[in-house]
Amino acid sequence: MTNSAPTTTPTPQASRPAQHLWLLIRNLPGTPGVEVTEVIAQGGAGRSFQYQLPSNPDRQALLGGVLLQAIKRCTNNGAIALHSPHAEYVRIADRQGKRPPELASALKRHNLTLTLARRINGVGLFADYAEALHEHRIPELPPMIDFQLHTGCITDGQEAYVGAVLAGHGRLHTWRNTSKGHDLTLSELHAVRWAFTTLPAGSTVEIHNQTPDARRLWTEPEAVLEEHAAGLKPYMIKLAQIISSKQLRFQAPKSAAHPGLFRQHARLMAGTQFADAARERHA
Repeated sequence: MTNSAPTTTPTPQASRPAQHLWLLIRNLPGTPGVEVTEVIAQGGAGRSFQYQLPSNPDRQALLGGVLLQAIKRCTNNGAIALHSPHAEYVRIADRQGKRPPELASALKRHNLTLTLARRINGVGLFADYAEALHEHRIPELPPMIDFQLHTGCITDGQEAYVGAVLAGHGRLHTWRNTSKGHDLTLSELHAVRWAFTTLPAGSTVEIHNQTPDARRLWTEPEAVLEEHAAGLKPYMIKLAQIISSKQLRFQAPKSAAHPGLFRQHARLMAGTQFADAARERHA
């Protein structure tokens, strides 16, 4: 899901950096308030925010204020594709002349354009993430864990294809890659290296790999390296250098990985990488 956009003839609108904004609002049962779920995604990475507000009998004002705050968190000088089931947002996104003055002013000030998103091409994970966050279906991270890394891989016998999802601290990063050869364990180590370079210094990450040998690396490294001495040892040395320089901590999951959203999408991205590579070869 490192989403490379197809090459098109540049236009002022198409050349603007694209970002996707999900806004979901629900009433809080038994309280005079609402809960806002906001996800902003751009270039394979996303940020999420979830917060509560007091109810407002003027729903148009409430939703307008929520959208205005979200706009301020978007990247300036770009295009925003708005995803939301709320009819008020559909009207605001589709009808520039009907926008509240404060919103129109903010868009102009930050050099942003706003349109209604009608497709989720390339951003399915973030759409699912926003919905799961809205419905409180995303499990909390284990104690003392800052991030979770999920990787998935596939091979055609000549090359290996890997996808990765790194989640934590209200952030969601995605990555996919192709590597020469059919060593799936090594392909997952490429994903681990990407994640380690992405993590903030001092982080603790729980690693969920797909292949048995990649999972064993974090608990039985000597045995796995002995079996894969030629291919894995040089790469493990590189990982050790990153771990040391950034003071990272890692651990394997204490129980079997649940087939949840992040694992499913890591494997889906590996399959997408394979499909894209096959398409390019036959183009």
